[in-house]
Amino acid sequence: DLSGWEVVRGNVDWQVRDGAIYAPGGDGYLLHEAVCEDFDLSLYTRTTPAANGGIFFRWPLDRGYDRPNRGHEIQILDVHGAPMITGSIYGYERGDDLALTPGAWTLLQVQVRGDQARTWLN
Repeated sequence: DLSGWEVVRGNVDWQVRDGAIYAPGGDGYLLHEAVCEDFDLSLYTRTTPAANGGIFFRWPLDRGYDRPNRGHEIQILDVHGAPMITGSIYGYERGDDLALTPGAWTLLQVQVRGDQARTWLN
Protein backbone atom coordinates (compact mmCIF):
# COMPACT_ATOMS: atom_id res chain seq x y z
CA ASP A 1 0.00 0.00 0.00
CA LEU A 2 1.04 3.63 -0.01
CA SER A 3 1.37 3.99 3.78
CA GLY A 4 4.34 6.23 4.61
CA TRP A 5 4.44 7.74 1.11
CA GLU A 6 3.80 11.40 0.30
CA VAL A 7 2.90 12.85 -3.10
CA VAL A 8 5.09 15.83 -3.93
CA ARG A 9 4.11 17.79 -7.01
CA GLY A 10 2.65 16.28 -10.14
CA ASN A 11 -0.56 14.97 -11.59
CA VAL A 12 -0.21 11.20 -11.21
CA ASP A 13 -2.97 9.13 -9.68
CA TRP A 14 -0.57 6.83 -7.75
CA GLN A 15 -2.04 3.34 -7.44
CA VAL A 16 -1.17 -0.03 -5.96
CA ARG A 17 -2.21 -3.11 -7.94
CA ASP A 18 -1.11 -6.66 -7.21
CA GLY A 19 1.60 -5.40 -4.83
CA ALA A 20 3.13 -2.96 -7.34
CA ILE A 21 3.08 0.85 -7.34
CA TYR A 22 1.83 2.32 -10.62
CA ALA A 23 2.06 5.86 -11.95
CA PRO A 24 -0.31 5.86 -14.92
CA GLY A 25 -0.39 8.73 -17.37
CA GLY A 26 1.26 11.66 -15.70
CA ASP A 27 4.29 12.88 -13.83
CA GLY A 28 5.16 13.59 -10.24
CA TYR A 29 7.13 12.46 -7.23
CA LEU A 30 6.33 9.96 -4.52
CA LEU A 31 8.52 10.33 -1.41
CA HIS A 32 8.78 7.96 1.54
CA GLU A 33 8.79 9.39 5.06
CA ALA A 34 11.81 7.32 6.15
CA VAL A 35 15.18 9.03 6.37
CA CYS A 36 17.89 6.70 5.06
CA GLU A 37 21.65 7.07 5.05
CA ASP A 38 23.51 4.01 3.75
CA PHE A 39 21.12 1.52 2.17
CA ASP A 40 20.57 -1.38 -0.21
CA LEU A 41 17.44 -1.25 -2.37
CA SER A 42 16.18 -4.02 -4.64
CA LEU A 43 13.07 -3.56 -6.75
CA TYR A 44 11.53 -4.53 -10.02
CA THR A 45 10.69 -1.80 -12.51
CA ARG A 46 8.57 -1.94 -15.63
CA THR A 47 8.05 0.91 -18.07
CA THR A 48 6.13 1.76 -21.18
CA PRO A 49 8.10 2.77 -24.30
CA ALA A 50 10.06 6.01 -23.71
CA ALA A 51 8.75 6.36 -20.14
CA ASN A 52 11.05 8.52 -18.02
CA GLY A 53 11.37 7.91 -14.27
CA GLY A 54 13.86 7.48 -11.53
CA ILE A 55 14.72 6.67 -7.97
CA PHE A 56 15.88 9.68 -5.99
CA PHE A 57 18.00 9.51 -2.87
CA ARG A 58 19.62 12.07 -0.57
CA TRP A 59 16.58 14.31 -1.20
CA PRO A 60 16.88 17.26 1.25
CA LEU A 61 14.82 17.02 4.41
CA ASP A 62 12.78 20.12 3.56
CA ARG A 63 11.17 17.82 0.92
CA GLY A 64 10.50 20.73 -1.41
CA TYR A 65 10.72 20.45 -5.17
CA ASP A 66 13.56 22.48 -6.59
CA ARG A 67 15.45 20.91 -9.48
CA PRO A 68 18.99 21.62 -8.20
CA ASN A 69 18.06 20.29 -4.75
CA ARG A 70 16.36 16.95 -5.39
CA GLY A 71 19.33 14.86 -4.33
CA HIS A 72 20.63 12.20 -6.72
CA GLU A 73 18.76 10.01 -9.19
CA ILE A 74 19.07 6.49 -10.52
CA GLN A 75 17.61 6.88 -14.02
CA ILE A 76 14.81 4.68 -15.35
CA LEU A 77 14.61 5.33 -19.11
CA ASP A 78 14.47 2.49 -21.62
CA VAL A 79 15.58 4.42 -24.71
CA HIS A 80 18.63 2.87 -26.37
CA GLY A 81 21.40 5.43 -26.85
CA ALA A 82 19.91 8.05 -24.51
CA PRO A 83 22.50 10.08 -22.58
CA MET A 84 21.32 8.56 -19.28
CA ILE A 85 19.64 5.15 -19.57
CA THR A 86 18.16 2.84 -16.94
CA GLY A 87 20.67 2.23 -14.17
CA SER A 88 22.64 5.44 -14.77
CA ILE A 89 23.51 7.66 -11.83
CA TYR A 90 22.09 10.78 -13.39
CA GLY A 91 24.65 13.46 -14.13
CA TYR A 92 27.54 11.32 -12.84
CA GLU A 93 27.84 7.94 -14.53
CA ARG A 94 26.06 6.48 -17.55
CA GLY A 95 24.91 2.89 -17.27
CA ASP A 96 25.73 0.25 -19.88
CA ASP A 97 23.51 -0.15 -22.93
CA LEU A 98 21.42 -3.21 -22.24
CA ALA A 99 18.64 -4.85 -24.17
CA LEU A 100 15.77 -3.80 -21.91
CA THR A 101 12.24 -4.38 -23.07
CA PRO A 102 9.55 -1.81 -22.22
CA GLY A 103 6.71 -3.68 -20.53
CA ALA A 104 9.00 -6.37 -19.08
CA TRP A 105 9.95 -6.47 -15.41
CA THR A 106 13.63 -5.66 -14.73
CA LEU A 107 15.42 -6.17 -11.42
CA LEU A 108 17.16 -2.95 -10.35
CA GLN A 109 19.49 -2.98 -7.35
CA VAL A 110 20.98 0.12 -5.73
CA GLN A 111 23.68 0.27 -3.07
CA VAL A 112 24.56 3.59 -1.40
CA ARG A 113 27.42 3.94 1.07
CA GLY A 114 28.47 7.45 2.05
CA ASP A 115 29.13 9.39 -1.15
CA GLN A 116 29.31 6.24 -3.31
CA ALA A 117 26.42 4.69 -5.27
CA ARG A 118 26.33 1.52 -7.39
CA THR A 119 23.60 0.00 -9.52
CA TRP A 120 22.93 -3.40 -11.08
CA LEU A 121 20.29 -4.48 -13.59
CA ASN A 122 19.05 -8.07 -13.72
